This record gives sequence, structure tokens and C-alpha cells, in this order.
Amino acid sequence: MTEEKKAMTKAETGAVAEPRKAGEEQTFQPAVDVVETADAIVLTADMPGVGKDDVEIRVEKDVLTLVGKVSRAEDEGRPVYVEYKKGDFVRSFTLTEDVDRDRIGAEMQKGVLTLTIPKAEKTKPRKVQIRGE
Repeated sequence: MTEEKKAMTKAETGAVAEPRKAGEEQTFQPAVDVVETADAIVLTADMPGVGKDDVEIRVEKDVLTLVGKVSRAEDEGRPVYVEYKKGDFVRSFTLTEDVDRDRIGAEMQKGVLTLTIPKAEKTKPRKVQIRGE
């Protein structure tokens, strides 16, 4: 397989590792949208096949890591042709001091993980009161 084909395959599948033989598992990076609101950063990650109890969210130092484990059904028979790729999801993000790590909230619905990462109070815009007549 040419280097160009390997790069294209990696980009198309979101696979972290090189493509493997049929039936072997890979680790994928979930597709993610990040939206900034006035009060928070909202991160939405697509993890098809992952249930609420199969997600782990860790914050270590300045790194937020998402891990989604896919429940697997046993295949019957010998695979002849395989396009469906099996594997878990892993993605990490660097957090700045502008967010409140202690108040991160998470919700999982139909394979979509939504994290709400509140901004730290010191970074939120505030209105200054003017005193006087």
C-alpha cells in the first residue's frame, strides 16, 4: 500500500493505527464539534455503538481524555469481506486555565457524547457598575 493510500485510509476512517486484517480491532478518534458560548465550551463527540456506561472521561493535569468502549457481539462464521471496522474510541484535548475543570458535565444519548466545560469565573465577561449621581 502506498504512503498516499495509507494516509487517505487513515483520514477516511479516523483510525489512529494503520489498517489491519479483517476482524482485527482498531482505535478511532471520534469526530468532534467544539462550540464556545458565553459561559462554557461545549464539546460534542460522535461515538456510535458506545453506551453511557461504556464512556470514561478523565482529567489529568491539563489533559481531558475521552474513552468509549464499544460492546461487541460475537461474529458467527468466518469473515469473507469486511467493511465495518470494529474498535474503541479515544481522543484527548489540552485544557487551558480558562475553564473550570471541577464542574465539567457530561451527557450521552444515542452514541453522541456532549461535554459542557464551564468557563472559569475570572474569564467570563462582566459588567462594571458605575457609581455616582
